[in-house]
Amino acid sequence: MTAHIKYRQLKAFALVVELGSFKAAADRLAVTQPSLSALVKDLEEDLGVALLERSTRSCRTTPAGAGFYDEIKGAVDHLEDAYEHAREIGAGNRGKLSLAALPSLCSGLIVDKLAQFQRLHPGVRISLSERGHEQIQDAVRRADVEFGVGSMLRASPELSFEPVFSDHLMIVAPLGHPVLKLKPAWKSLARFPLVYMMAGPAEHGLRAGNAQVEPVFEVEQASTALAMVRQGMGVTVLPSSIVPNLVTDGLACVPIVGKFTTRQLGIIRRRNSRPSASAAAFAQLLRAAA
Repeated sequence: MTAHIKYRQLKAFALVVELGSFKAAADRLAVTQPSLSALVKDLEEDLGVALLERSTRSCRTTPAGAGFYDEIKGAVDHLEDAYEHAREIGAGNRGKLSLAALPSLCSGLIVDKLAQFQRLHPGVRISLSERGHEQIQDAVRRADVEFGVGSMLRASPELSFEPVFSDHLMIVAPLGHPVLKLKPAWKSLARFPLVYMMAGPAEHGLRAGNAQVEPVFEVEQASTALAMVRQGMGVTVLPSSIVPNLVTDGLACVPIVGKFTTRQLGIIRRRNSRPSASAAAFAQLLRAAA
């Protein structure tokens, strides 16, 4: 037999027990006293047992009512906690924000927006993965993260892409370097040692532009690339979105001209998935930044 448990009946009964008054319980539940009495009566009829002994001035539990209250009190509190927790998640005030983003974005825009998000939603736990283009799409596809921030180099039937902003690839070299006297194009890089960020934004541009440039140094971090450039070991290519967050004293940053030098960046999601309140709130911060 399926029990037809009604929360308001249980809550009405619990309040009467705790407050010792139908009137006080009705005020707490924001209903009229007859309505509250009806809730308790319905509960007694459902259970087939009297729970309260009523008098003109007060009420008290029957032995069955006292035992029933002891049984349900913890469950009612737990249900209310679960309900409130779900409401907080729905409002974006609790839960988890899980995303993957390009390393070139993480050190600047993403961290800036996450700091703003944390101030607005301090109860949300944040998980950020720094990954390359393909790895971001794989993580979103597998649901390892709720969404990604990066470029969609190839369309996927499983994923959707919302363009939010764009950035430009730039040649970074010491002031006075010979490369700065040439046209800032892919082919100009072939004349000088190139410090190449592995899985960085230059990889796609060099490959797509069919530039005959052979990297001399391969590194993982932009800060390492800049240190090598300062030491005169070569020149490098970085996206404009990361440059403001790096120390570039003594260096020139020149936008590259030609094809495959601008990339569209945006939000990558599983197609037809509904974003959580936290994800929707963070996406709105990204749109505002653009």
